[in-house]
Amino acid sequence: MSRVQHYDIFQKLPSKDPTCVETAASLEDARDRMKELMQMFPADYFIFDWENSSIVIPCQCQGSERRE
Repeated sequence: MSRVQHYDIFQKLPSKDPTCVETAASLEDARDRMKELMQMFPADYFIFDWENSSIVIPCQCQGSERRE
């Protein structure tokens, strides 16, 4: 049985553990969606790759600036 690659987008919350907000089938889709989420709901986000058990792309929102 083959594994299906997917990426979860997490939002970092100041007072709680990170919360998964969406799942994407590809890294490109996850990156694009994370950028959209940051514009609609400014916060710190990251993309998690379950196959490799690692954070792939951290993204921090600082005021009106965004860093990847």
